[in-house]
Amino acid sequence: MAITNKAAIQALIDAYTANITLYITSNNNKEITGSQLKQILDESSVILEDLKDSYFNLLDEPRTALSVNYANVGNPLNWNGGTAPATQNVVNDQLAQRLTDFETNNASQNIAYVATTGSDTIGENELGNPLKPFATFSAALSALPNSNAKIVALGGSYTENINLGAKSNFVLDIRGCNITGTGAGAALRTNGGATSNMVILAEGANISTSSGYVLELNAINGLVVGGIWTATSSNICVITTNQNRIVGSTFRNTSTGKCADTLNNGQFINCIFKSNTATTINRTNNSVFIACIIENSIVSNFAILTSVTLSLFIDCGIKGRVSCGVGADFKGRFQGCKIEASGKAIGMQGDAQPFFYNCTISGTEDCIDMTLVTGASTSQSQFVDCKLFAGTGDIFLEPIYLVSGKKIYSVNNVYNKVFVPSVTAEQRVFEFNKTQITDFVVPPSITIT
Repeated sequence: MAITNKAAIQALIDAYTANITLYITSNNNKEITGSQLKQILDESSVILEDLKDSYFNLLDEPRTALSVNYANVGNPLNWNGGTAPATQNVVNDQLAQRLTDFETNNASQNIAYVATTGSDTIGENELGNPLKPFATFSAALSALPNSNAKIVALGGSYTENINLGAKSNFVLDIRGCNITGTGAGAALRTNGGATSNMVILAEGANISTSSGYVLELNAINGLVVGGIWTATSSNICVITTNQNRIVGSTFRNTSTGKCADTLNNGQFINCIFKSNTATTINRTNNSVFIACIIENSIVSNFAILTSVTLSLFIDCGIKGRVSCGVGADFKGRFQGCKIEASGKAIGMQGDAQPFFYNCTISGTEDCIDMTLVTGASTSQSQFVDCKLFAGTGDIFLEPIYLVSGKKIYSVNNVYNKVFVPSVTAEQRVFEFNKTQITDFVVPPSITIT
């Protein structure tokens, strides 16, 4: 049996050295007998054998041939059968078997990992194993079941479109990744009616495309958290319907396209929408925007164009050439918002029925333009507890009254200049408890990066 104790091997070496000193000296020609020489050689052979057998990594011998002692320093119950192995080869066998059992029995078949170092070749990837990731999202999606599954991307940059297809109760974790869409399809898409209860985790991720949409979110009850979503063409950055919630995301079109269109039945919290030339949000219905910034950065177009049915904006910053409400049947509700424009701050058209409460509204020309209002005679627009700033134009730019009964109510508002409403038979603006402060200073402009 091999000796693993260093002190025992050192004792043999010391005895061996002493015998050499005893039998062979350099001071005389004392003869050495054959038995003495044999004793020295035998001792050296024992020492070498013990050293060889005690060496841990005997890579040049079969594993079954190893006979290195194992000194257990833990609880024997940690080992199979409750007994510590006697030799290192048995230790290695048990550890290897335990690792295999762990990978086989504990790897989830509902999680797929994706990495730039992964592989889509069968046998080179495994569900549930981050050490054997897939190379593409499409391969990972194909390998997973359609419900109660998850993809985790392990960082890196990818060039592909991600289509979640008919997945439900599904999590896509792309945090920290760079994803570039290709072709005419959306960089990331969920199918309407087929994808439900979907979560996209995108903090620190950059998702872009130069051809199709960036995010086409048609899932039911979906959640998107974070991410910078960028369209670099005339296409739209984001389209969403069906009770989806988006939190902390930035959407931008750095080319000539709209930033967002058809934002229906959604909730947007702490999001940024930004476009260069086209309308930032083209249409929105039955949606809620909380603490969002909506900007047309070159102020040549609209921040918000139409809202055919009620959408609610709370504590938002809105900036554009005509900030909001230009479009037929605009019915947005704004509370605690700051709205500004290089031009007309609010433009109302068609059967517009917006409601503004506790908002700061400023335009370098008119504050509120009513000249294109038409539609049902019973419709109303209301401004309550607001601060209204007009530049070169009027607080309310009134039209030639062609439709009777259209009313705008101004209640408890502060104006930065004198305004006297028309008193014709078709009066449109009704004022209650207004305050006019002609040197009222326009607040600082909204800026985002």
